[in-house]
Amino acid sequence: MNKENDIGIDIDIDKERLAQLEAELEAEKQLRHELEKRYLTADRLVQELMDSQEEERRRICYDIHDGVAQTLVPVLHYLQILESLPATRQKEAAPLILKARLYLQQALAEVRAVIEDLRINELGHLSLSDALRMELTHGQEEHHWQVTFVSDEPELPKEKQEVLFRLVKEGLNNIRKYANTKQVSLSLRNYDETKFEVVLQDWGIGFDLEKLPQTGKRGGIGLIAMQKRAQQLGSNLEITSTLGVGTTLRMVINLADREEE
Repeated sequence: MNKENDIGIDIDIDKERLAQLEAELEAEKQLRHELEKRYLTADRLVQELMDSQEEERRRICYDIHDGVAQTLVPVLHYLQILESLPATRQKEAAPLILKARLYLQQALAEVRAVIEDLRINELGHLSLSDALRMELTHGQEEHHWQVTFVSDEPELPKEKQEVLFRLVKEGLNNIRKYANTKQVSLSLRNYDETKFEVVLQDWGIGFDLEKLPQTGKRGGIGLIAMQKRAQQLGSNLEITSTLGVGTTLRMVINLADREEE
């Protein structure tokens, strides 16, 4: 009888051990699954960072190629003409020297603009509205824009305001380079408690979206960078453009997302 009781006790103990082992295996399985998820998330974030860096390199490359490099070409041409001028034609040198100097000043300004875009914290102590107002003022001074500017301050973390600032600044850079416009409108508005709308519009030459290169030339790389930044803000950049009429960029940021972060 005692042996039967002992056997029963042993069976109960074995069942407890088995249940304990199964529980440990399940916990280990869940831990492994969680580690795999974290690894995949980390791998995705690293890939996104690498892609973002690569796009930024391409953008800088095109900024230099389309800006500084093209500006320096006529400078070289003028210097070559100056070299070949005989002593009897030195009076012709003065206007060429003036043109070369003006082009060099423009190239220097473009280099400074590229360097400025590489700053990590562009807002600094400024509010988003003040920083964008300064950018628009530069457009008024350099390109004689007629500007309409309406701005509410978004209830976003500082780092997301930085992303938004870079996005709008990229849009303004595209207008400077390609739009050939004299009128620019920028609107940043809270249109209810949960959404923030950004609209950047110009009345320039416009472009054909279907013919716009997706990977590389002219304004295409800038629009790609802007779309990526819109995604960082949990939004999507809507682009509409008509040849001879102008271009509008619009995005809506869901402010409710800030509560989930």
